[in-house]
Amino acid sequence: MIQFAMDSLSQIALGASIAIVATSGTKHRRIIFWAAFLATLPDLDIFFPAANDLELALSHRTWTHSWIIQSLIAPFAAWLIYKIDKTLNYLHWLLIVWLVWVTHSALDVFTVYGTHIFWPFGGESIFLANVFIIDPLYTLPFLLTLILAFFSKTKNAYRLATAGLIISNVYLLWTLSAQKFIFQRTVVELKKQNISYEKIFIGPTYFNSFLWRIVVLKKEKYYEAFSSVFDKTPNIYFSSYSRNLNLISSLKKEPVIKKLKYFSHDYYAVELADKKRSIRVVDLRMGWSANYYFKYKIAEIKSSKKTYKIVTPQRITSRPLKGEIKNIWNRIWNKTKL
Repeated sequence: MIQFAMDSLSQIALGASIAIVATSGTKHRRIIFWAAFLATLPDLDIFFPAANDLELALSHRTWTHSWIIQSLIAPFAAWLIYKIDKTLNYLHWLLIVWLVWVTHSALDVFTVYGTHIFWPFGGESIFLANVFIIDPLYTLPFLLTLILAFFSKTKNAYRLATAGLIISNVYLLWTLSAQKFIFQRTVVELKKQNISYEKIFIGPTYFNSFLWRIVVLKKEKYYEAFSSVFDKTPNIYFSSYSRNLNLISSLKKEPVIKKLKYFSHDYYAVELADKKRSIRVVDLRMGWSANYYFKYKIAEIKSSKKTYKIVTPQRITSRPLKGEIKNIWNRIWNKTKL
């Protein structure tokens, strides 16, 4: 719920600021409330019923975040708002609704989870993974300018909202630049260490854009490493882990396995749990080797033959381990091991 609240605050700040700028600050306090309401709507899909935990994850950020669906629904939503509130004309309301929704989805593309902005077309979710889903350096300055705008006069509200948008977009550009910098450093280090690979994932660690986590896939195993933009030397220390794909070799044709591969963009590994009585599949993109955020129990021993059979996917929830945030903070500034 904390994650949902913080993510919503970012979306509210973005949507409200855009709405203020789009209307030149006209009736900005009323506009902020409407924009906040509209910015929250797409993420209510996490409360929609789903067959199981995996289906819920797969359905999140699909049709409610689709630019196609948003563009189709926006005229009707704007008409409803116009019937309730005639502060602005219909076209202005249409512009606000559409901008708040499409920028909501656009911002989600920058996170690890990704977004199906072209649903029902487009296949896998689109993600850039340059911003952690909760990033105080993005959200707090945005909220500050929005709060100041709320208590300001029209002209100043417009200026403050514009300032918030400029600051937030500059920060997004910084995160993209930092990510590219770490990616280039990673490629050089992999070559130097003679490590071949299939694909590389670079994503931010909790609550910041300075320390980046690296996942390198290589068929039956993967490498994990961390690199900070403040590291004095470019050296990267890779830890190697087995993906344990053999554990699901007899299950690979099962729909649940295909869905997990689709959800994780093939960044997944397998592990035994419950004293080797169950199998879990983890998404390697979120969290790290000690504590992955998306982890699903997908099979367990059902007979005396000790063969694994598919069960209804169950998410094994986890939170940052005690001391992780402190360790991340220390690792940002020096090369202490995580």
